[in-house]
Amino acid sequence: MRLTKTAKYIKISPVKVIGMIVLLSKLRGLFETNNIFRSVFANRDDMTAVTDSDIKALQGVLIGIMEDIDAVCRKNEITYFLAGGSALGAVRESGFIPWDDDMDIIVPRKDYLRFLECIATEFPDRYTVQCVSFGMGYDMHSAKIRKKGTVYTELFESEKGKTGVFIDVYPLEDTYDSSFRRKLHGYKVEALMLICSCIKMKKNSKLILPYLTEKEHIKAVKRKVRLGKLLSVLPLEKWLKITEKSLSKVKNPESEFVTVPSGVGHYFKETYRRDDFFPAKDISFEGRHFSIMNNPSAYLIGRYGEDYMTPPDEKNRYEHHAVMEFKL
Repeated sequence: MRLTKTAKYIKISPVKVIGMIVLLSKLRGLFETNNIFRSVFANRDDMTAVTDSDIKALQGVLIGIMEDIDAVCRKNEITYFLAGGSALGAVRESGFIPWDDDMDIIVPRKDYLRFLECIATEFPDRYTVQCVSFGMGYDMHSAKIRKKGTVYTELFESEKGKTGVFIDVYPLEDTYDSSFRRKLHGYKVEALMLICSCIKMKKNSKLILPYLTEKEHIKAVKRKVRLGKLLSVLPLEKWLKITEKSLSKVKNPESEFVTVPSGVGHYFKETYRRDDFFPAKDISFEGRHFSIMNNPSAYLIGRYGEDYMTPPDEKNRYEHHAVMEFKL
C-alpha cells in the first residue's frame, strides 16, 4: 500500500501503519464536523447569508455554468451525472430545490482531469478551475468550477482571490469487486481523508473557534486539531497527493461497484452498483436537459433515504452555505 511507504518518513513499521489505517477509518465519525458547520455557521447575523431573495439570481448563474458544462461534455464525449441536491431537485422538482444555492455533478475518474482541462481551455476568461492536481493552494478532494466576476467566499477558502460562484465536481471511482479488497481500500481512503481533514482543521482552527459557543462543538474542533498536529509530520500538500493516488488507485471500467468517497457519505455510504450509474440518461432541469445516472432512485435512497420524494421540514433544510462575502 502506498501509505506504508510513508512509514519511512514517520518511522513507524508498515504493520502499525496498516493498523492505524483501520483505526482512523473507524474513528472517522468521532471526528466529523460537517454538522457543526451546517448548524452553527449557516444563517448567522455576522456572516453574509445567501437570502431567499438572492436564491433565484444565484440559481440563474448556476444554470449558465451548467449549460457550458453540458455543452463541453457532449462535445468531448464525457459522461457526467447531476449529483446531491441537484439530482434530487431534478427528480423531485424538475429543477432546483427551491432553497438550494449550489449545484453538484459527478464525473468518472477516467474523464475527470480531461473534463476539467476542457473547461479551463475552452473558457479561460469565464471560469476558474480548482483541483488538487492543478497546483498547490486548493485542498479539497473534489473540484470546483467558479464563475469569474462573481464573489462567493466561505469561511476558510483555500485559494484566496478564487472564490466565485461554483459548481462542485466529484470524481466517481472504480472499486474492487472483492468485498474484502473493497473494504481494505475503503479503510485506507477513509483514513487518508481524515488525516487531511484534521490537518486542515489545525490550519483553520483560529478562524473557526471564535464562532463556536457550545462546549461540545469546541471540543470536537479541538479534538481534530490535536490529531492534526500529530499527523503533521508530513505537510498537507504531501498528504493530499497520497490521498489522490489512493482514491484513483482502482482502474477497472468493468467493476461491479463504483464509489464517490469525496462525497457527503464518504466511501462506504457512497458505494453503488455500476449499472445504477451507467449508462447516463437525460433528465429535465429548469427546462433544459442535463445528464443523470441511469437509476437515480438507487443513488437518492443512498443519499437521502427511502422518503427522498418528501420535502424535509424547514428546520432540516441545510442547503444554504455560510458565506463571508457574496456578490453576483
